[in-house]
Amino acid sequence: MTCCRLYGSHVKGYADEGSDVDVCLILHEGAERAPIYRRVLTVGERLADLVIFGETPRYLRGTILEAHTVLYADDLDYRL
Repeated sequence: MTCCRLYGSHVKGYADEGSDVDVCLILHEGAERAPIYRRVLTVGERLADLVIFGETPRYLRGTILEAHTVLYADDLDYRL
């Protein structure tokens, strides 16, 4: 994994107790993974919506890039 970003209502400040946690992964080129575009995980008691950046529609990429918090990045360029 190259980068993990939090986006959506938790970053924009309007999350409530029913909000899911939107997480975007940016993977190394050629990284092995199951051919699944979206996985649903549980984070504590909250539902997490996990997407892979390179496999998301362009409109969602724009949303992620517009407002996000970097949770992890193995390269300084991804921390911006």
